[in-house]
Amino acid sequence: MIWLLRRVLILELILAGVCGAVVLIAQQNHTPDLLQRLDFGVCDGEPCWRGIKPGMAWDKVQNYDLMLDGKSRQYAVHLPPISGIRFDPDEREAKISGITIEFDSGPALPLTLGEVITRYGSPCRVVMNLNLISASSKTTFYWIDLLYPTMQLSFSSEDGAGSGFRLRPESQIVFFQLITEDNPNRVGTCGDLSENEGSWYGFTSVEKYLARFAQTQANVPRQVK
Repeated sequence: MIWLLRRVLILELILAGVCGAVVLIAQQNHTPDLLQRLDFGVCDGEPCWRGIKPGMAWDKVQNYDLMLDGKSRQYAVHLPPISGIRFDPDEREAKISGITIEFDSGPALPLTLGEVITRYGSPCRVVMNLNLISASSKTTFYWIDLLYPTMQLSFSSEDGAGSGFRLRPESQIVFFQLITEDNPNRVGTCGDLSENEGSWYGFTSVEKYLARFAQTQANVPRQVK
């Protein structure tokens, strides 16, 4: 048992070292990343856009020249493939419930997982979603959601990569959104645990994530009815 605990401790130290190296390398690179060019930053310890955060009054976005998109508003961005920053209101149109980067071409945003973690730290939850591309070929891929208290982002594995796919610093983001905790489009919370979701374990394979999730589930005390 002691040798197992030692191996787990060594693995955790290696993962922490890899994440730290990614942050250090990125900090030494002074080229603005996509988030900087789009004016995303940190306000009072939380992700924001030009000082605006989800949960603020809806009239905060009225200071900008925004295009109408149903109930939503969009700030035009001329930075291909980025087309704009979309603002979504809550049901009463009283508060901002979501701020999303919109793009109109290509399979992903010109933004990597390493860049997001450098700016905002590690996510509080990772959700693995197995998707079937073709019932006849049984080809699958993983759609991976990363959750923060007020942000969520997504990326996917290569077609047919299966559980051997690895989360890497260079993994490209396909969805980036600042979001309130009560937004119905939020995929989960930081406290959710299941066989497909759990804590962040660094840059490793989907297979290892699923194994850790299963181990965590097995150790959750069962309630006696």
